[in-house]
Amino acid sequence: MVFTPTLLPTAAVGAFTLLVVVWAMFAKKKWDPRGKHCYVTGGSAGLGLSLAILLTKKGADVSIVARDGERLRKALEQLENSRQTPNQVLRMYSFSLHDAASSAAALEAASVGNGGKCPDAVFLCAGASRPGFFVEQDEASLRLGMDNGYWVQAWSALAAAKRMARDKFPGKIVFVSSLLGYMSMVGYSSYSPAKHALRGLAETLRSELLLYTVSVHIFFPGTIYSPGYVEENKTKPKITLKIEESDEGLEPDRAAEGLLHGVQKGHFHISGDLLGNIFRASTRGASPFNNVFLDAIYGFFGWTHNSQAPWLTSSPAPEILPPATLVTIIQLGHVCALVGVVNLFVLTAARSHLHGNPAVQERIVFALLAPLVIGDFLHLYVTLWALGDQRWEFWNWSPMLWATMLLGLTLMIPRIAWHLGIGRYVHSRDGALGKS
Repeated sequence: MVFTPTLLPTAAVGAFTLLVVVWAMFAKKKWDPRGKHCYVTGGSAGLGLSLAILLTKKGADVSIVARDGERLRKALEQLENSRQTPNQVLRMYSFSLHDAASSAAALEAASVGNGGKCPDAVFLCAGASRPGFFVEQDEASLRLGMDNGYWVQAWSALAAAKRMARDKFPGKIVFVSSLLGYMSMVGYSSYSPAKHALRGLAETLRSELLLYTVSVHIFFPGTIYSPGYVEENKTKPKITLKIEESDEGLEPDRAAEGLLHGVQKGHFHISGDLLGNIFRASTRGASPFNNVFLDAIYGFFGWTHNSQAPWLTSSPAPEILPPATLVTIIQLGHVCALVGVVNLFVLTAARSHLHGNPAVQERIVFALLAPLVIGDFLHLYVTLWALGDQRWEFWNWSPMLWATMLLGLTLMIPRIAWHLGIGRYVHSRDGALGKS
């Protein structure tokens, strides 16, 4: 079919219309907190306070809950300073949320304070961490870890779910887990299990509460520089601190923005940064996609990192790569791909336009292959060096590591052979076929 100048504008309009229709079919309406009652546990400090302030700036009625009355009063002052309209209802409630009765009482008080209506959205930001070695824990500390990491949110979720189901109220329940709800490492034996448990609860409620048109979300932030982070560092083992040296944490305000953005977009699993998205996409399980195309990319990064890493196939990664390192790796990979494309174009151009001058062709090929041979050698050397004492344990190499080594040798050996004069030839169209 030939597109005439008359048909081109019509085709453009048709394509644009199709894109608009497809976008309308798949786009989700953005949730707006304006005028809605938002209930925030742990709202006196850290993520909870930052989220409460952000919701207030968005025009929501906000109820904050925590134990410390003095900190609550100071937090409420900050909310008042962020008030957008005189009609906004901003209240504080001092309750312990470590048992079912107190959690239900706190939610009931907030509902009564807002005209008796159940909150439109329940944000469960309360929690604490006391890191330490598992062998140094006792029954009390392990139970406290579950109380501070799981039950403090589960009891409030139970009260909210019962109230929303009873009132047939289409609300939201938002859990706050952690990146340690996707994975774990030394020092978090009393904390990470609780965050994994929150994920399990959220996965269950996401499907169960569909019966009552209640939506469920769960946030998996990395390090948040909050007062709680300062406290947890007091008991954190030195090896854990060492592993986290390169961790690029988030300020509470930025974490709150990421959380609210995910809720507004309707995402079930919400991640606050690149590393969180990689873990989310590569350990998604039965959870829905946030974005099919981006999640495929994040999942690929997670898969290649885990499968090509130089350690035993039966062992997890010894530490997490910070986002800056991942971005640098991606950029280096992009540069390598560009070098390969440039080489292809130069060799093709030399063959096409210098067919009468084989000597110049060989000089060009030499100039291109010499740095590639050096790069091949360094690539294989660094890989073997990173394997350490396990470098010759071939039976423990992962499939991706085998592929990396074999591909490197496959590329390097012919290039070395060419430099040694083995198999070097002049193409028949350049004159006569023959060895150099």
